Amino acid sequence: MLSNHADNRFYNIPILKYISPKEFVAAFMVLAPNRRLLVLRALEERYKGPSFRNELAAEAQWIETVRELFAAEKRRRRGRMSGHLATIAAEGTLQDALAALSVQAAV
Repeated sequence: MLSNHADNRFYNIPILKYISPKEFVAAFMVLAPNRRLLVLRALEERYKGPSFRNELAAEAQWIETVRELFAAEKRRRRGRMSGHLATIAAEGTLQDALAALSVQAAV
């Protein structure tokens, strides 16, 4: 559903912008670590490659808001595994997604 593969129903539809960023982060933070990594991998795949970036550009503001909330979680959970995964989300996965969407917008 969330990756950018054409076999998935919502691969090129910006559905994430309809999810409350606060609820998304709250739900993410209560997942088991292996499930959190699965979510991060799905997000990585969603924004990987140039094929669907134009269609997903509408999610950029949602991504930025979620990234900011993860950064706050990172500070709040410093020194714990949950803080490390929030760091990966904020500074890795979501930052990369924003960069990918920015590249598309510049083209």
